[in-house]
Amino acid sequence: MDSKLIDICYQKYNKKISDSWDSLAKLYYPQSTGEGLRSKFKKYRKANDVTNKDIVSDAKKKDNELIIPTPTQSTQNYKESVEIKQDNSQVSDKLISMSLEESKDPEFVLKSHGYSPDEFILLSAKNSMWHMNTKEDGVKVLYSSKISVNPRTEILLNEDNITKILEKLINNYSIPSPKYIKHNHNKNGDLLILNIADLHYGLKSYLETSNNEYDDIIATNRFFYVINDVISRIKHKEIDKIILLNLGDICNFDTPYQTTKGTPQTDHSVSYYQMFTKVSDLLIKAIDMLSQIAPVEVWNCNSNHDRYTTFGIFQVLNAWYKNNDNVWIDTGTLDRKYIKYGKVCIGIAHDINEKSAFKTIHNEAKEFISNSDYLYWFVAHQHKTMVIDDYGVEIRRLPTVSSNSEWSYGQAYTGTVKKSQSFIVSKEYGIIDIMNTVIKD
Repeated sequence: MDSKLIDICYQKYNKKISDSWDSLAKLYYPQSTGEGLRSKFKKYRKANDVTNKDIVSDAKKKDNELIIPTPTQSTQNYKESVEIKQDNSQVSDKLISMSLEESKDPEFVLKSHGYSPDEFILLSAKNSMWHMNTKEDGVKVLYSSKISVNPRTEILLNEDNITKILEKLINNYSIPSPKYIKHNHNKNGDLLILNIADLHYGLKSYLETSNNEYDDIIATNRFFYVINDVISRIKHKEIDKIILLNLGDICNFDTPYQTTKGTPQTDHSVSYYQMFTKVSDLLIKAIDMLSQIAPVEVWNCNSNHDRYTTFGIFQVLNAWYKNNDNVWIDTGTLDRKYIKYGKVCIGIAHDINEKSAFKTIHNEAKEFISNSDYLYWFVAHQHKTMVIDDYGVEIRRLPTVSSNSEWSYGQAYTGTVKKSQSFIVSKEYGIIDIMNTVIKD
C-alpha cells in the first residue's frame, strides 16, 4: 500500500471520512474489493503498530483556530500550469484544497481553477490526493487536480446573468423622445407591422474591403431612422395594434468568440456582451416609442447568425415587460411562427424554401387558414426584396438596412437598395399599404 492510500485508510479507521470501504476501493484501490482493502489495511496496521500520527501531529490548535501543517517538500515543488490549445480549449493543473465531495462537484472544480462556470464548460477532470490537513470538522485534502475546459459557445442564461443584464440596462436606460405627434389608439383600426430584417448589429465593414462602411453606431442610427420614419408616416392612420417583427440576424454573431455555428465572424465592431446589451437597449427603446401609439407585440425568428443570442435577448425583454399589459413578447423557439389577424394569416421565418412555402403554411397553420382570405409569408436572409405568389400564398422576402460585409461583397451579393419595408394590414382586406424606408447615406 502506498502512503496516500494508507492515509486514506487511517481517516476511514478514525471515522474522519464517511465513505464506505467499497467506495474507497473503487476510487483508490480498484484491484480489490472494499472488504479486501479493509483487511489489507488491518494487516498493515497490526504489522506496523502505528497510528496516523504523521497526518495529525502538525495540526495544533491556538485560540480555537487550526494551524495547517506545512506542506511536504514534494508539495512545495509542485509545478502548476495552464495550457491554451489551438482549438481554444485549456488544460489547468494545480493543487487544490477540497473534500472528496467537492472533488465531484464540476462547478466547484471549475471555480477552484479560476474558471467561471458562466464562461467555460468542464470537459474532464482528474483529481489525485496529494497531501492531507486536519480540520475541526473532518479532513480537507490537497488534490493534484488536472482539468480540461472549453469556452462556452453561447451565453449561459440563468437568473444571475439575466439579473445583471437587467440591472445594467436599468442603470443606463433613458426614455427616448419620440419624433412624432401623439396618436389616438383605435380598436377598429389596422395592424402596423414594423419589420427589422438582418440588421447584423456588431458587423464592421470597411470602405477599402467592402465598398461601404458599417459599425454599431451606423446600425443604431439606421434602426432608429426606420422607427421614426414609420411613426411619422402613420400619424394620420388609425392603428389597432403594432407588431415589431425581428426576422432574424439582428446580431451578427452568436458567441463571446464572435462565431456563428462555429464559423468566425472576423469583422466586428463590439464585443459579444456589448452587442447583447446594446441590442436589448435598442429594442426596449423602440418598444417604448411604439407602445405610446397602440399595444405592441414583439415577434422573433430564429436565424443562422444569432439563434441563441436573440433567444436570450427576448428573455430579457420578457422580464423587462412582464408587468406591462400593453406589451407582449414572443419567447417561442420554433423556426416558423404564424400570426392571425382577422381574415389574415401571416407566416414568419428567417428563411424558407419558396417551393414548399404553400404546403408548409397549409400543414402547420390549419387552425388559422380555415377562415383566412389572405395568406402571407414574411422572410428575410437574402438581403433583397422579392415577391412570389404561390397559388394564393404571397411570399415576401424583405430587404435590410445593413451594409455589405467583406464576405458578401466578395461573393458579389451587392446592389440591393438599403431599405426596410413596413406594412399596414387590414383585418378584412389584408395588406393595404407598404412603406419603404430607404436609407440615405
